[in-house]
Amino acid sequence: GRTPTVGEWLTHWLETSKGRISENSFDGYTSIITHHLIPLLGRRKLDTTLRAHHLETAYAAMASGRPCGRANCVGTQGKHCPDCRPPLAPSSVLKAHRILCRALRVAARDYATLNPDVVDAPSVRRQRGDSYTIEEVTKIVAQLAVTRGGVRWLIALLLGMRQGEVLGLWWSDIDLAGGIVTVRARAHRAKGGGMVRRP
Repeated sequence: GRTPTVGEWLTHWLETSKGRISENSFDGYTSIITHHLIPLLGRRKLDTTLRAHHLETAYAAMASGRPCGRANCVGTQGKHCPDCRPPLAPSSVLKAHRILCRALRVAARDYATLNPDVVDAPSVRRQRGDSYTIEEVTKIVAQLAVTRGGVRWLIALLLGMRQGEVLGLWWSDIDLAGGIVTVRARAHRAKGGGMVRRP
């Protein structure tokens, strides 16, 4: 049959991945595929017009941002233009690369397509974040003691847990006598509203 375009393949691959990945991952993949990969690479054919330099150009466009092209637009820095794409963080460009590589590896089973391993992954520089001083932590703890919901932020601050991990805690995950907190699940907001707890 006819060889699909990159956009058609990514859409197909995403739908077939739905049951194998978490809902959170699926939402993240959908966003990157819909807003970045398909607009930049979607019209290329898997077997004939997709080349390594196309991927490199797409990653550069994601990193620098893409204006919508309208004459009166404020560009990629303006938040009030829904058609412009602001620059992605290096970690998000790397995530797009990994998603595309996974999809192309699956495509290679049925189509003679570009081997994504010939393209270097976008680099991500690890930046060391600033740490709080003892004085700052003392002030934060005092404020959290009188703040509604402050316990979750206190747990996150003291144990270095992510918000979803803290919100996913149940009493059975906490051993007060032993001083141990076990992360067994994360909570995140579902599309329709409300929280969902997943391992």
